[in-house]
Amino acid sequence: MTDDKPPIAWLPAEQFALEAEQRYLDLFSDLLRIKADFKSTFYRWNEKLNNYELSISAKLTWHSGHTPAAVIELQPSKRYQSMANVKALEERGYKRGHPTSVKWTRTMLGKPSPEMVANHLFAGVKHLVDFKTNMGFDVSAESNQAQTMLDEITGKHRVWGVPVYPNIWFLNT
Repeated sequence: MTDDKPPIAWLPAEQFALEAEQRYLDLFSDLLRIKADFKSTFYRWNEKLNNYELSISAKLTWHSGHTPAAVIELQPSKRYQSMANVKALEERGYKRGHPTSVKWTRTMLGKPSPEMVANHLFAGVKHLVDFKTNMGFDVSAESNQAQTMLDEITGKHRVWGVPVYPNIWFLNT
């Protein structure tokens, strides 16, 4: 007989030992703490193009009601789709709608802590596009009120930008 009750606690999907990795986890834990849905896009430096390019988009959604859950949707850009470590993603609970889909979803039933959602998010990014701590990112919400809160939190984490790339932020890593 299976138990349909959501887990009481979630365990980390990945161990992130570097201080720079921990800064990302701390930032995204704080962003998730406000329980607002948002999207984050990560950018990687392309030496050949001498420019930042989109590597992956992440959408984080909180569901409430009868079956509360946090949902992480990851979609790599076309250039990075072949980097996916399918076995590692599946071992960490990520699923695709069909075998050739490039969109990966992780549903965390119950009320996982923001720290665990952030951990599972970056575990997915790591195994989908090889997360690097020097990647740029942006964070956007659908409402102005949520965006203001996200901007305040991001600012507290000493992010910085480059005038040439006004919408891309970096952490002091």
